Amino acid sequence: MVCWRGYSLYDCTSEFRFFWVNSKLVETGACDPPSYYHKYRFSLVPVYSCDQS
Repeated sequence: MVCWRGYSLYDCTSEFRFFWVNSKLVETGACDPPSYYHKYRFSLVPVYSCDQS
């Protein structure tokens, strides 16, 4: 994700973008179980950090 409601995340680190999208999806209830009004839900994929070792 690089933009949320007009707020640009282009210059942010990937770690921050993953944190941001996770918190926003939880805030909006997009990860809640399906309901009458929202037939589908988002599922967050796991994020793994890596290094050269």
